[in-house]
Amino acid sequence: ETPYAEGIGDVGNGHDLELTATDKAAVDKVCAAMKCAVLIVSGRPQLIGDQLGKINALVASWLPGSEGDGVADVLYGKRAFTGQLPVTWPKSEAQLPINVGDGTYDPQFPYGWGLTTLKKPPAGGELTLTALAVAAQIAEKAKLGKTPAGKAIVDQARLLVQQKIDGKFTQAVAKPFAEADHLLLKGDLTGAVAKLRTAYRAA
Repeated sequence: ETPYAEGIGDVGNGHDLELTATDKAAVDKVCAAMKCAVLIVSGRPQLIGDQLGKINALVASWLPGSEGDGVADVLYGKRAFTGQLPVTWPKSEAQLPINVGDGTYDPQFPYGWGLTTLKKPPAGGELTLTALAVAAQIAEKAKLGKTPAGKAIVDQARLLVQQKIDGKFTQAVAKPFAEADHLLLKGDLTGAVAKLRTAYRAA
C-alpha cells in the first residue's frame, strides 16, 4: 500500500482492497522463479486469495515505520515469528464488515491466526487437547485465566489446531478458532480450549 499520513491511502477514490496489477505481477514473477515469502506492507488487510497458491509464506507487517527492523529481524531469523492477527482478514470486499460472532464467518484468515517459529506443536493430537482441557479447568480454579500461564495452555491447543489446518480454512474451522481468542481475552480458558477442540475436529 502506498505510504500515507492523515489520508486514505490506496483505499477510496476509486481504489479497493485488491493488490495492484504491478504488485500481482511482481508476486507472479518472483514466486514462479523461486520459493518466496510475500510481505504485505499496509494499514489494513489486502485481498490476496488469488495469489495464495503461488506463494510459500505470507507476512502481514502492517505499517512498520521508517526502519522496519522488527520485520527484518523475523525475516532473517534473528527473532521468532509470534504475531497473531488483531483483525479478521476477509476473502472479499463483499464480506465487509466481518467480525467474530457474525452469523456467517468465513474469512481468508480468522482473528487470532498467526504461525510461530518460536514453539513446535505438541504431539498427541486429540489426546493432548483433552489433557489441555483439564489443565485449563485447573488453571481457572487457580485464578490463572488472564495470566501468561493460562495463555500458555491455550497457545498449545492453538498450535495443534494450526498444524492440522495447515492454512486450509472452512467456515466450520474459522468460526470456533476466532471465538477461542475472544474467550481467552476474557480469561475463559476452558471455553477457549473447547472452541479449539471444535476447530480441530472440523479440520
